[in-house]
Amino acid sequence: SAGVPAAGVELYGQSTVVVLNGPQSFGTQSYFGTTNAQGIATFPAIRQGAFFLTARDPVRLLGGSANGQLTQDGVTTHVRLTLQSSGTVKGRIVNSDGVTPSAGALCVLRTSSGNTLRQSAAADGSFAFPAPTGIFTLDITQNQGPGRRFHFGQIQNSGEIFDFGTLVLDDVSPTLIAIEPANGATNVPIVPVVRVRFSEPVQNLGLLEAMASVQLLRSDGSVERTLSKVTTFVDGGATLALNLRDPLESFRRYKITVNDHEIIDLAGRGLVGGRVETMFTTADVIAPTVISVSPAAGAIQVATNAVVRLTFSEPLDAFGLDGSQFQLFDQTTGVGVATGFAFTNNAREVTLTPLAALADDHTFQIHAIGVRDPSGNVMPNFTSLFSTVDNTPPVVVLTVPAVVTRDVPALLVATPVASPDVVSVRFYREGVLLGTTSASATTPPFTWSYTPTAADAAAGTVTWSAEGIDRGGNIGPRAFASATVDPNAPPTIVFSTNPATEADPGRRIDITGTVTDSDGVASWTILVTGAVTQTFESGQLSGTSFNLIQSVTLPVLPPTSTVEIRVRAKDALGKEITSAPKIVAVKPDATPPFLEIVTPHNGDALPQNTQVSVAAIASDGIRLESVTLEIAGSPDDVRPFNPLDSTYRFTFTAPSVSESTPFTLAVVARDVWGNVTRKTLALTVTPQESQGPRIQLVCPEASNLGPIYAVAGQPLRLTIDASDPSGVTQVETLGPLGSRIDTTAPY
Repeated sequence: SAGVPAAGVELYGQSTVVVLNGPQSFGTQSYFGTTNAQGIATFPAIRQGAFFLTARDPVRLLGGSANGQLTQDGVTTHVRLTLQSSGTVKGRIVNSDGVTPSAGALCVLRTSSGNTLRQSAAADGSFAFPAPTGIFTLDITQNQGPGRRFHFGQIQNSGEIFDFGTLVLDDVSPTLIAIEPANGATNVPIVPVVRVRFSEPVQNLGLLEAMASVQLLRSDGSVERTLSKVTTFVDGGATLALNLRDPLESFRRYKITVNDHEIIDLAGRGLVGGRVETMFTTADVIAPTVISVSPAAGAIQVATNAVVRLTFSEPLDAFGLDGSQFQLFDQTTGVGVATGFAFTNNAREVTLTPLAALADDHTFQIHAIGVRDPSGNVMPNFTSLFSTVDNTPPVVVLTVPAVVTRDVPALLVATPVASPDVVSVRFYREGVLLGTTSASATTPPFTWSYTPTAADAAAGTVTWSAEGIDRGGNIGPRAFASATVDPNAPPTIVFSTNPATEADPGRRIDITGTVTDSDGVASWTILVTGAVTQTFESGQLSGTSFNLIQSVTLPVLPPTSTVEIRVRAKDALGKEITSAPKIVAVKPDATPPFLEIVTPHNGDALPQNTQVSVAAIASDGIRLESVTLEIAGSPDDVRPFNPLDSTYRFTFTAPSVSESTPFTLAVVARDVWGNVTRKTLALTVTPQESQGPRIQLVCPEASNLGPIYAVAGQPLRLTIDASDPSGVTQVETLGPLGSRIDTTAPY
């Protein structure tokens, strides 16, 4: 590759032969040769067709290839074939004493392409290999001795010399020195330091390729699984540390295994001593918990001779707990219950045995406070409730209106009497079950809505009954109540609102529906209260059915957050009814107004002492209240809401300044709900006057002859008169052939 002729290179050629001047294939032709001192090999009498050459240097194991085409008879084709890039690997070997040359040591170099080169070290221990570019390994074995040495290397550039220098052979195999944590260690932190120490540095690559060489395993008596194989070498490679991805489990036994067959030192010597295993146990850092309780939490109908058992996630501190941590209370009476106390199941279970039978139909509470394990971990306080057997049926009282009306719902109310544990009530009409209402014992009374029918009206009276059911499943006696049924049903009211549930301030709510009555509708009234108060009355009516079509408009700033709409109707017989309310919520306005400053623009320069106009466009989805111009040091200029024009205009005078000065103004839009939008402009006030310089062009000088004609090739003189109270700094004259700038008069 350096352009030097390569002698002694073996060349192998093969041609695809075709018929002269014809396209048909005619087989293959093979040939062989070796280059001369000038790196040239010649192959005569090669037939027409495509050819392919491969080269191999038998000494340096370098290769190369080339191809071409023979298309004309009697023509010599020249091919330049370049071998792959190569360099030199060299060094000097001494025995383990670091002095004696290791003459005759076997050096084996293996290339990344799979070639192997061998040679023996010279008498002075030196060696030198020609080697292709790329990664290689060098394995050295002492001649008739135990010494070894192993290295990786890489030749990156053509002609590079990779010099190992002096290599000292290693004639001692590595051994295992120590494992941390030590074998049998206990109370090890759950994020431990796990290290394996060797007598000398070992190879990283060999260990990482053999993932089972050093392992941390969890042992639960039957199953083992690898927790981590991520390793780091420290102490120059003599110590291997396991980096745990997660903390280890609390109070768990672990095993560290080291397998000797995959661990080798830098010289390639394997670890001696065979497989090694050590064990350690992590510290207990987790407090115990209650994993089961008997009687179960919330249990009912528990026998009065029941015992209490608490089962924990781990053994407790049997020697440090005296029983005072476990208590049983009668929650119904508020008095503690005397119990016996015992540890069972290797202190994982606590049994509380009441010294007397528990009272029936009482609620009891189990307490476990300050409970700890042998490591001192204290669990959170634990409580659980259960209730003993209840054999007493509950009692309820049924209350109903004295008079009910056909087609109008009536409320039946069942109230427990001295029965706090009622959980449901069944309601009946004339002995036929209507349904069951369930609720917690803390939310009596129990209710049922019943609408009297035409059959009830024909009978004139209706009788209901109710019976309570307590937590123990006891069913109490039925309570009865009767009512007189008024056969005259009130009008039927059906109506809706749009929107149905919520509306924006200032928006309209449409009310539509019907009022019907078979006896005739006398009148109806729509009652609106809350955010807006309004009443719509029909006046005297004659007919059995009427439509409702009305609307109300919400104020932009309502006094309350809801609107309640009811309809009241009266029939021709005087029966009156008021519907349940339709409630529409008024959505609060949280959207700030829209605001845009039209003039001036951000960054504009304002001449001093000039009147400046400000224009801003503002609007709001509900109602704008005001638009204000704010300038520091000046009173706010407030413009109230203008429903006819969304553009708000202001004027102010730019202040006097001696130099260009930053100037800020703000426009603020505010709606009736207090939402605010603020826009600011960063401007500059300049000391320049509001008018530019005065300029007059005279051509030619003092001419009063009317239009002036320029003469080609002759000068044309222009006189410019320019003046300004603040002075003129320059005058620029522009013409068809360019421009000219004068900074001093005359111009």
